[in-house]
Amino acid sequence: MPKSSSGICLRQVILVAAVCLSVTSIGLAKDAWGGPPAPENGGWDRGEPGSTYQKFDMSTPIAGPNPANVNENPFGAPTIEMDGLWEWDVVPGPDGGDTTVNAWHCAEPDGGKLRIRVPNDPQQNPIKKIYMQITTTKHPSGVSVTGGDACGGSYTSGTFNTGRFDLQHPGGIPAGMPGGPACWYTYDWGFTITPNPEFEDIVIDMPYCSWVDQIDIDTICTIPEPATMGLLALGGLAMLHRRRQDLAAR
Repeated sequence: MPKSSSGICLRQVILVAAVCLSVTSIGLAKDAWGGPPAPENGGWDRGEPGSTYQKFDMSTPIAGPNPANVNENPFGAPTIEMDGLWEWDVVPGPDGGDTTVNAWHCAEPDGGKLRIRVPNDPQQNPIKKIYMQITTTKHPSGVSVTGGDACGGSYTSGTFNTGRFDLQHPGGIPAGMPGGPACWYTYDWGFTITPNPEFEDIVIDMPYCSWVDQIDIDTICTIPEPATMGLLALGGLAMLHRRRQDLAAR
């Protein structure tokens, strides 16, 4: 019995699909930890009131401030831009095997910078917390965070211990590629800003010949726990008492 043309087309489509699935696949960037640490380690639950989540998966070339690839920030659109010479390509990914990822390669001999701006809750709570993780082939040579607003307000930056360790992934960059041989790692940081600003700027200094796969940033604008509020109240009373003593001594 002769085969129908529709049957031939269907078999051709199935064959093409099978061939496409057999070649190297491009994997998604890794949210290695899946969110902030537990509350006992200074963290919070992703999605709780006052929190934000943004992900930059390096899936497109960056020219000027680019919006996040994932934006769960009700207060505005986070952006990323780069300083220095960067090259974008598809490279072997953190999962190993035939999986590849879109990644950025720092080709600046003196190192390059990633600048990320994250909008905040306009209601000024006492503390802003930031949890950041980055999957890259080299540890950043520096990471800093500063708060900002339209009126030039003053903010104090600090850190908290996330209780997490550096993760090494099975994949890596082979010796024949720029920056190779190198393994993929995910590093993480916990930052605080007091009080929470209108936005914060995160600057990541990357070494020469490092590859960057993804950056995940979780934030929350929060009110201190009751115990902390009590300490703040006691501190305020102590300052008031000392001021009265100074006035009485005059």
